[in-house]
Amino acid sequence: MIKYCFTTAFKITNFTLLEDRALISLQGSDVWQLLQGIATNDIVKYQHSKEQSIYTAFLNTQGRIICDAILIKPLIMKAGEWIYNKDELWIDVEYHQKKIFKDNLKKYLIRKKVEINDLNDLHILGIYSELMKHEDSLGSSINQDQDGEIEDGDYKNQVFSDPRLQLLGLRIITDNYEQIEMDPTSLLIQNQDVYKAYRYSKGILEGSEITNQLPFSVNLDFYNGINLQKGCYVGQELAARSYHTGVIRKRCLPVAILSKDDNFDYLELKEQPSLQKENIYLGDQVVGQMLQSQYNFGVAYLKYLDIDINAQFKCKDHEIRFYPNKDLKKMIKDYKEIINSRQII
Repeated sequence: MIKYCFTTAFKITNFTLLEDRALISLQGSDVWQLLQGIATNDIVKYQHSKEQSIYTAFLNTQGRIICDAILIKPLIMKAGEWIYNKDELWIDVEYHQKKIFKDNLKKYLIRKKVEINDLNDLHILGIYSELMKHEDSLGSSINQDQDGEIEDGDYKNQVFSDPRLQLLGLRIITDNYEQIEMDPTSLLIQNQDVYKAYRYSKGILEGSEITNQLPFSVNLDFYNGINLQKGCYVGQELAARSYHTGVIRKRCLPVAILSKDDNFDYLELKEQPSLQKENIYLGDQVVGQMLQSQYNFGVAYLKYLDIDINAQFKCKDHEIRFYPNKDLKKMIKDYKEIINSRQII
């Protein structure tokens, strides 16, 4: 039995089985070198760090996103201790992009010692609320035998913070999510639509939602997905040039979709019609487009530098408001200071 304890600023913490995600194992002495040459983040630095997970994207030669993924160092039992399994990584990727990821990887596999395997028996779970932390008190094993003994070579149930944003909470990888002991007074099982709405409320797009987009338009720099000091990976030259010599005038930002009687300061999750691909107006001017929406939250592609971002926008018959968290506010402020220092805004 796995037991996790959660503390939260709210009474309820949400728990979702992420059925649209898949896991792939990469094993071999060339894993780190291979990924270093095609990932936007610094994989070698991650290899030698204490961090269990990292977020990254993979670009084409035009500098646009092929797919994104969360990389995880799996913990394994060796000589009575849980340690990171050397030369192995697990790849947490959108289920429908699993083949895309593997096909892209295989283009660079010539003379590389890397084995690729699907981990079809494992599940990915999300546990999330505005503030939370976890205690993994039992150190349980994925491959535990019937008498409860943990043996060398057993993989641990992986529990780690989402590397994109602290507000996205935790991810758990296990073979049997039903064995997780949950307190029904503090943990609420939610479907994927609720998780998607929560993710949108933080401005996070992923998987096929960002395919063929430019890295900075979907905020890879804000959400720890790209290392701007790293060189020599596929698409790096164009990505670096667009960041260091240009201005990112449009970004994907979280918005709330309001009805007439809604109180913007106290929003609760509620049904709203999908506004995907609809134009967003400030007065008579088109200032953006709704890329994705779920319930009363969405992610909009907005000209955030050229307008009052805190204004009241319109999308069809609905009022739209920018819905930032404090981390996003700071990241936008910091970026504006960078481009002001270049005197190119």
